[in-house]
Amino acid sequence: MVESEDEVNEIYKWLKKEDINITDPPTHYPQYTDKYYATFFFDPDGIKLEIAYY
Repeated sequence: MVESEDEVNEIYKWLKKEDINITDPPTHYPQYTDKYYATFFFDPDGIKLEIAYY
């Protein structure tokens, strides 16, 4: 969890630069909460992770 949508976006840019396998770019997910904003990616072991602000 991070403290702002901007942090999600900055980490997303870093993930792209590092050629990390991103499954979902930063997006709002109102089905979770009205402020949920996240990006999802796989770590080197194939585990799906997320960076989220909510």
